[in-house]
Amino acid sequence: MTSKIVHSFWSAVPSTFRSSIFYLADSLQWWEAKNRAKNLMRTFVEEKQLVFDVGANVGHMADIFLSIGARVVAVEPQKTCIKKLQKKFKNNVNMTVLANGVGEKKEKQRLNICNDSHAMSSFLKEDAPYRRMGDSFTDGYDVEIITLDSLIENFGKPTFCKIDVEGFELLVLKGLSHRLDAFSFEITGSKLNAARDCVDYIVSKWDAEFNFSWATDFKLKSKAWLGPSHIIAYLEDLQKKFKTKDLWGDIYVKTIA
Repeated sequence: MTSKIVHSFWSAVPSTFRSSIFYLADSLQWWEAKNRAKNLMRTFVEEKQLVFDVGANVGHMADIFLSIGARVVAVEPQKTCIKKLQKKFKNNVNMTVLANGVGEKKEKQRLNICNDSHAMSSFLKEDAPYRRMGDSFTDGYDVEIITLDSLIENFGKPTFCKIDVEGFELLVLKGLSHRLDAFSFEITGSKLNAARDCVDYIVSKWDAEFNFSWATDFKLKSKAWLGPSHIIAYLEDLQKKFKTKDLWGDIYVKTIA
């Protein structure tokens, strides 16, 4: 009975008002997520410390870092996103925007533009094993690739580095020879192969411990930081618990000196 009343009421609401209601609901959810993100990032970054935002997109996370007083170097390869970043942060002296991709070595790479969402554009080829199923891409343009090492040479060593590059994470990590105290990398798709490969590579270089957060949750799921084998097992358990293979979130890494 209640559902019928709600349905009748909702049907009577003009479409323009419905759009406003959805917008307000999304805004409220993002406001709550931003507060959680600030709280989480404060555990890694203090005021005036340097952060690399690799795969900055339109600057949602850069905005978070700046709001807690960090200095940010944001790297983004998409032309449309670069324009938005430059416009949004043009007067912020703590923000540097670079129109590049980040990878294993300095070279030119073809950026494939996702027709469904600019957040899904990727340097991966169509048949790459980490490419998400169902995404539609068009041939994009060549982009200059730089490395994390070259960023460190130019700007210094960051306190934290966020990596969100749609399956290109391993190649970004392979361009890093310096030990970073803390960083995160995104995991997406129906397989854990990409995450496993990244974890294996990280522990081949440094002693490290790991944690996980759902994409917009910004809360570390495990009370204790986990070893390399335990983080993968933990993610597999989450898949079983929530009956889904599509884990979307970030693995957080702390290295041990």
